[in-house]
Amino acid sequence: MIDKEYQDDLKAIGTENYKGIASFWHRDYKHTMRLKSQTECQQIHQALIGAGLDPCAKSEAHEAIIWEKMMDRKFTERIINKFWHD
Repeated sequence: MIDKEYQDDLKAIGTENYKGIASFWHRDYKHTMRLKSQTECQQIHQALIGAGLDPCAKSEAHEAIIWEKMMDRKFTERIINKFWHD
């Protein structure tokens, strides 16, 4: 059973109330987005809707925003530590 917090977040996709819990992205971005923290997902979601984009869609504009956030130093450091250090 999906918990209430996740269900509520699913309903909030596309709004300012999205908390970064539920998956909102197009399936082509799932491998990229699954490495993101809840806060990072929320930030990407907010950037997408701030740009007037449907957060669940796919476009070059979506990719540009996602990759811009992927190049964030904190995210890069977290991934390096996760995969290349014991």
